[in-house]
Amino acid sequence: MKLSIIIIDIVVIGDKAYDYGWHEFTLKPKNGGPPLRKRERYFELWTRKSSDSWKVSLHITNSDVREELAGHVSHWFLSEQNAPAIN
Repeated sequence: MKLSIIIIDIVVIGDKAYDYGWHEFTLKPKNGGPPLRKRERYFELWTRKSSDSWKVSLHITNSDVREELAGHVSHWFLSEQNAPAIN
């Protein structure tokens, strides 16, 4: 399994913070076959526990859908555009 995390933004507001982006998964079937690629959107809410300690207090995720408009599809798996092939 390969996991790539793409963070769009991190916002800190006092003792709270949030970040959001995508998780890209590349799964290799145990019985062989082509790899399965899955992409999910995520949102995390963080809470400061002490001056140097943060904890995730909420994590939301859902499947991302490839967009298509006028015959053009959105780019997926940004992490693999310049990466070597999967073995």
